[in-house]
Amino acid sequence: MDIRKTRKSPPASKHAATRTAPLSGKSREMAAQEAAAVDEVGPSLSDRLQQELGEAGDEPATEAHYRHQPHGSKSRKFKPGHKPPKVRSHKPRKRRLWLRILLPILGIIVVAAIGAGIWVYWALGPVDSKSTAVKQLVIEPGSSPRFIASQLEKEGLIKQRQVFLLYAKFTGTQDHLKAGQHELKASMGAEEILKTLQKQPAPKTVTFFPGATLRPTHKTKEKPESRLDVQRSLQKAGYSDEQIEHAFTAEYSHPVLAGRPAGADLEGYVFGDTYQHSSSASAKDTITLALDELQDKVKKNDIEAKLKARGMTLYQGITMASIVQKEVTGYEDMRKVAQVFYTRLQRGIPLGADSTYQYIADKKGIARDYNLDSPYNTRKVKGLPPGPISAPSLDALKAVANPAPTDYLYFINGDDDKNYFSKTNEEHEKLVKEKCATKCSWL
Repeated sequence: MDIRKTRKSPPASKHAATRTAPLSGKSREMAAQEAAAVDEVGPSLSDRLQQELGEAGDEPATEAHYRHQPHGSKSRKFKPGHKPPKVRSHKPRKRRLWLRILLPILGIIVVAAIGAGIWVYWALGPVDSKSTAVKQLVIEPGSSPRFIASQLEKEGLIKQRQVFLLYAKFTGTQDHLKAGQHELKASMGAEEILKTLQKQPAPKTVTFFPGATLRPTHKTKEKPESRLDVQRSLQKAGYSDEQIEHAFTAEYSHPVLAGRPAGADLEGYVFGDTYQHSSSASAKDTITLALDELQDKVKKNDIEAKLKARGMTLYQGITMASIVQKEVTGYEDMRKVAQVFYTRLQRGIPLGADSTYQYIADKKGIARDYNLDSPYNTRKVKGLPPGPISAPSLDALKAVANPAPTDYLYFINGDDDKNYFSKTNEEHEKLVKEKCATKCSWL
């Protein structure tokens, strides 16, 4: 009887593989069923059954290495058509690890994005949603979006200028902001402010008052609502303090300023009137309008020529008119006071105007003392003070150019707010007792 050799495969267990005798057909059928039944039992029994089937003349067993078989482990034999046992993959574990890392990071990013969105929404909202106060914002021609945003932030109209700039750039409005005077409120959000700034503003209106000083004094600072100074008028028109200061200290090549001493400011030259011009005009442009108006009044009324006939320059005439403006009201009384001052100047008597020492005392923030040691104290110092103490009206200028034909030497403003004039000191003392018991009590 021939004995057929079979292939040897590595033993599936520590026991050596053995050669078996051929099986009958029935036995082979039973063995195949057993092999299929125990395929999952273990490598030793399955290998032996496959070996026996191979020796019995069936199709040779096929050696295979499983896809996920550990390196160095022994191969298993399986009959063609049989699937190898499933081996668990390690990839799902790696995926779960990445998910555990990525999910928290994504969560942080989402929360941060939501937080940033809320903050930006807040930053673009109104500063004070309940505010009804109107603020005047003046945008000078050529102002950059960054400078405009700084103005808005300084005026308390926006919360965050960088966010405002980014929003203006995002909406494409940053290059379409109009120069001029705009009316804004703190209750406006960034979107509404940008819409307003893109509209052509209405013409600017500025009112300067006769008798007003150039800057606020220490006394008027205590009552800002009653301030009539030029600086306050420009502030009400929407100009910033920086723009106003630039206008006050700028160089002007104006004919009405020709006789102004070197170093003198614009005190007395900002003519009191209401001016309307382009909303894009600067504070300096507004001052120039007032200088133009003063020059026009002086020229039309031949004031400079009349002052020259009395031996006075325009600057001296404006200085005297500024004192007259502060002392009395009414054109005819102004003419009489101007005549009193001319007479005193001619006789070498101090003008004795209380308004002059009061002006310098208020400007310095010191007590009003008629014994104050100052060239502005015309109770002690002869002649005119160094410069104007207010902006004279047209009546005051005309009064100085055309004084009354009288020979008064004194005047008082009585308790009844009427003005009384006298020629001698005796008459003056009598009027003080009779008409000025309260106002003149300090004399």
